[in-house]
Amino acid sequence: MPSKFLCCFGKDLTKNPRGQAPRPIHVNADTLPSEKKSRSRRKSNRLSIFTPALYDDLPTDDSVRLLRLERGSGDDIITCNLSHTRLHEGHQAYEALSYVWGQRSDAKEVICNKQKVFVTGNLHQALKRLRKPDVARWIWVDAVCINQEDPGERGHQVRQMHAIYKGACRVIVWLGDDFYDEGHNAFSIVCAIANTSHMNPWVQRPATFRSLRKNPPPTDTQYPPDLGSQLWRSVTSLFLNNWFVRMWVIQEIVLAQEATLIWGDVEIDWKWVGIAVDHIRQDTKLHALLESRNMQNAYFMHYICGQQLDKNPNTHPFLHLLDWARSFDVSDPRDKIYGLLGFPTKHTNLEKGDVFLEPDYTQTVHEIYTEVAKKVLNQDNTLDLLSFVTHEYTSIDAEGKLKFEFPSWVPDWSQKIVVFPFMGFGSGNGFQASTSMPMEEIPCDNPNWLRLKGVEVDVVTTALPYFPFCDLIDAESKLVNWVKSAASKGDTAEMIANTLTAGRCEHGWLLDDDDRHIGDFIAFLDEQDPDWVKENWPDDYPRLLEIASDHGNPDRGKEALWRYSCYRTPFHTKKGKLGLGPGTLQNDDIICVLFGAQVPFVIRPEGDYYRFIGECYIGDIMHEEAVDAWKEGSEEVTERVFELR
Repeated sequence: MPSKFLCCFGKDLTKNPRGQAPRPIHVNADTLPSEKKSRSRRKSNRLSIFTPALYDDLPTDDSVRLLRLERGSGDDIITCNLSHTRLHEGHQAYEALSYVWGQRSDAKEVICNKQKVFVTGNLHQALKRLRKPDVARWIWVDAVCINQEDPGERGHQVRQMHAIYKGACRVIVWLGDDFYDEGHNAFSIVCAIANTSHMNPWVQRPATFRSLRKNPPPTDTQYPPDLGSQLWRSVTSLFLNNWFVRMWVIQEIVLAQEATLIWGDVEIDWKWVGIAVDHIRQDTKLHALLESRNMQNAYFMHYICGQQLDKNPNTHPFLHLLDWARSFDVSDPRDKIYGLLGFPTKHTNLEKGDVFLEPDYTQTVHEIYTEVAKKVLNQDNTLDLLSFVTHEYTSIDAEGKLKFEFPSWVPDWSQKIVVFPFMGFGSGNGFQASTSMPMEEIPCDNPNWLRLKGVEVDVVTTALPYFPFCDLIDAESKLVNWVKSAASKGDTAEMIANTLTAGRCEHGWLLDDDDRHIGDFIAFLDEQDPDWVKENWPDDYPRLLEIASDHGNPDRGKEALWRYSCYRTPFHTKKGKLGLGPGTLQNDDIICVLFGAQVPFVIRPEGDYYRFIGECYIGDIMHEEAVDAWKEGSEEVTERVFELR
């Protein structure tokens, strides 16, 4: 994202009308498959609905299968046929289907290539809705057109996704049957919002939607209903659809020449949904009414569409895509990587067949994520990747030791938690703990190990209470108690405010207005517990209260604190410093500054190597101070090679 979006998809898409990144959310990602199975016996955990007997080999590298959905209506059994086409020649015109696969237990019968086969219930509904009574329809459907039981073919076809979706004349998004008859109202309100939005001056016609009903109810697409209207429930239901959290829909929408959402018997162009979501984000009250993870994912897709990645292919490194996609779900954790290969990035050229990584479904998740981590480090030549390593607090065993499923320095992109990293993307929004020094990786034989040069700076002596995830609306009392625990050693209000917000404001920008920041912090605390503020900083209280009165906003103060608190732990060090680190931080952990890093890191010694715990914030080593002290020969800062395992 551009610098105004700061860094990651775990940012707040909700408050700033100038555009911010979305809030961190607790993601219920899928459980990782067992890595104990041998490669020869490992099978895809994607749902296989078509028998392999339907498939013959694809004749060329650019060949794909298309589904010819034969004409039919009513309760006629669905019939279809598979045939080959080539993407880089004058191929058969086709549409591409985007949908949620559904459950094997809900399988329905269809006839394909004159064979009786079974498809998921949701796909059956989509095909029934899409078939025409008088002509056949050509559609590309991933579950059908790819032999899901052949890992080699799956990998090859995933590599073709960019061309498949760009080559489709239209992408059809199937949201499912409209069981509660909400689609008409929902799409009507979406159009009304889009028509009242000032976000799209280029739109030459009003937003509309289409209905198959012979006698549809009245439609008002000019003005949204009052906020108290029950009609808003239909919009909430729209964005609760599971389609909005499916990983593959990102590229399915972003690469589409044209996209249409179908919900039951109503359909709408995707662009109206994107414009409406953008407008919702700008309206504080409307956003509070409709906010959800699914809706912010919808905005994210709308934003990426506007980036026109195909026309600006060298703008974003692959790490940006990984960050953006953290809030989306997959059934196979490998698809957290493979689901993004259809996008051009800073170091790839899809038109020439150059992808970030060759998809290989015979590899384990462990192998893929480690290979990706190595490749990102080498391509970017920075340590920004390490800011996305988050170990779950629940991974601590009975002996108090942290359990590691992957190498400790490798981000788990399918993890259940998403946090705001301290590092920042974009010029002028990052720290410089050691950016003047080039990243120095020392070669080693084991690909699971990472050897880096840096300096040891300090040691954790007191890990303060861990702050679990909570919604912003419920955070007031918890945040106040958390601040009180961090203030136990008499640090100044400014030190605590800066540390517990990681030196950033409520929107994630690096601080540029100290009075505003401390004013927001004190305004929030004074609103919750004025006696404590006065007792804790008695000499500074009049000054602090005046700043809060002149510059402070308690809501901004609360959000700035909440943004970086979830899943994190304040701590004190041997040198008396206050810091903020990962929730799994412990006493005796080491604070280091690795060469080429924006931020300091917490590592844990284990014999002659270290476990990587996560990034941290300590106010007076965020801008080269530790590196400068090392260059000047300070005995308090020691250069080392850190072997991370």
